[in-house]
Amino acid sequence: MHPTAIGVAIGSQRLTATTIPTDFAPPVIRTPVLTLSPDRPIECGTASENPRVRGDGVTVSGFVERVGDPVPITSPDGNTHRPEMLTAAAVKSVIRGLLGQSHQPPPIVIAYPSYWPINAISDLHGALPAAGLPASVQLHSGMAAALAQIRNHPDFPSGGIVALVDAGASGTSVALADAGKAQLIGEVLRVDEPAGVDFDHALMRHVLGLVVEDPHQLSNPDPNLLGALSKLRAQCVAAKEQLSSETAATIAVDLPMFGGDVRITRAEFEDIAAEPLGRTVDALRELLDREAVAADKLGGVFAFGGSAAIPLLTQRLSGDLHLPVSIDINPHLTIAAGAARIAAASVPRPATDSGPTRVPRAVAFPVPRQANSGPHTTPQPANGTRQSPPTESFPAGTRPPATQSAGARPDPANTDPNLVPIKNDNKTPPPAQPRPALTFNDHHAETAEDSDRRHGRRLLLIGVAAACVLAAAAGTAYALTNNDSGTPEAPAPSVSVSITTTPETTAETTQEEVVVPEETFVPEETLEPQVTTSDTTPSESESSTPEVSTPEGTPAEPLPT
Repeated sequence: MHPTAIGVAIGSQRLTATTIPTDFAPPVIRTPVLTLSPDRPIECGTASENPRVRGDGVTVSGFVERVGDPVPITSPDGNTHRPEMLTAAAVKSVIRGLLGQSHQPPPIVIAYPSYWPINAISDLHGALPAAGLPASVQLHSGMAAALAQIRNHPDFPSGGIVALVDAGASGTSVALADAGKAQLIGEVLRVDEPAGVDFDHALMRHVLGLVVEDPHQLSNPDPNLLGALSKLRAQCVAAKEQLSSETAATIAVDLPMFGGDVRITRAEFEDIAAEPLGRTVDALRELLDREAVAADKLGGVFAFGGSAAIPLLTQRLSGDLHLPVSIDINPHLTIAAGAARIAAASVPRPATDSGPTRVPRAVAFPVPRQANSGPHTTPQPANGTRQSPPTESFPAGTRPPATQSAGARPDPANTDPNLVPIKNDNKTPPPAQPRPALTFNDHHAETAEDSDRRHGRRLLLIGVAAACVLAAAAGTAYALTNNDSGTPEAPAPSVSVSITTTPETTAETTQEEVVVPEETFVPEETLEPQVTTSDTTPSESESSTPEVSTPEGTPAEPLPT
């Protein structure tokens, strides 16, 4: 059996690798420590992790955090090494430990830390061929690789937004993703705390505080003390992982000043890790504010990484966001497993039998007869049985398709897309066929019915126009008649005399009116005086002499009686 894909996850404290199928080989987990030997390949990991590590080589560590740094790393033997070259050599050693020497490497995807800058990613990509890795190796971020694995989780929603929490060894990264599209949203937020190494150091300080009375005893530069402290730190890391699934763990302490076992409960460890774990919730809240996403809009929270197995972390996230928090079965392998899935998806799959191939049905078109030719005959079989020409039935109420003459271009709308055009390999053109007669419809031909209809419309328009003219003439005459009977707009200057007698005497009223023709201009000095008699009846003391109003500057003249 051969693996179909390999996924490698690069971390500052751990390198992991897995395959698809997963039962090909157990996952490989290595500490990023290289052993350089002049006569052997570079090996990654400690002697307890990698059996090929020998104690006669030079060890180099701390190269993962230095990728992208232009300053090289100086090894204990005085040689300088590029950080990206050491990281590529570590990946090569991990893959060799997974496959051995007898297998050709399948497609490989390497997941780098999500917080790496672009120059670090570019430097690592350029160093992979020099380390002996295939040119087809792909690089993906750790968050994208984790999403490829988490989307297969039973609790992963089919839509909405989900939160991803990478509780790593050197820090915590949080991100948002579109569950429907399986794509990351926005940027990845990285915080240095909490970190898995901080929990290791806190637990180690707690143990030392229980067994060492004087802290100054630990400052002794004794090589035996330094070796014992390194073993104690490894014991604390194992106890932290054990407390994720059990309620208590035992740590074996072997120091010059104390030797024995120390029992640590989960409650004690949670008291130590409570404050740092609370910063994870703060980081996720900050990311939601940056992306303007409400916490109640989240469809779920998924945690991965070594520290994601701590029960207190899931309790804090679930209690603050009021959402269920899901983790993978092996959260420390989530990124490597997702990288392997991406690599497997890039492998071209062999074609499968999808059933019988659909053969398009040939449609026979009638061939137009030659001009002045005899009746068209259909070839008959040799046995003498008459063969009917192919026919095609159509539903009632529909018209059959129009026949197509030879040499005519088929209509694209009526062409079957499954039909393959046949090329005319021989260079001889097809036999010329007479074109069918073309008949054009005269749309301008006029019938008798159309002529009568148009004549009637013409008469109707004429009648309406005549009625409008008569109505306009009647209105004009009416207006002129009213103007003649009324008072003229601008009367000419005139002189009027009115005489009114007393009630006892009945006298006739005499009124004279002198009209000046419009053609003659009469100056103001020559105008006749205007005499106006009041219509009211005068009193007994007033005389019956009429009042004469004389314009200013004109002498008054007696009126004739």
